[in-house]
Amino acid sequence: MVDYAFELDDVDFSHMVERDSYSTELEPIFSESIVTMDKTIHKQIIRSRGYLTVGLNPQTAADTQAICTALLKGPILVKYHCLQRHMDVYAQMVLDSTLTASYLSRCLYRGEKWNEMQSITLMEL
Repeated sequence: MVDYAFELDDVDFSHMVERDSYSTELEPIFSESIVTMDKTIHKQIIRSRGYLTVGLNPQTAADTQAICTALLKGPILVKYHCLQRHMDVYAQMVLDSTLTASYLSRCLYRGEKWNEMQSITLMEL
């Protein structure tokens, strides 16, 4: 069984990750386009932006509070295993969706139970 890395600001949350719902993707970030006199468009890939999507196993109230607090802080240092790069990556990341942020806020502040169908998507800055 493969355990995927999932750390938020050096706190290990990998035991909470539902293994079958762990996915990553890379999005190329391009330079500005330049059109030469022969009308050829030139642009280069500057870097890749990583996305991480995880689903979590059923949580205790304390675990839910810990992970929600960590994720809602804003940009956080995340260690995750990138499936495309085949390596563990450290990256500054933020929540990719305001819907996810509102769901985490409800879990944290209203004490709502974690819904196993809800996934978290993080985006590299």
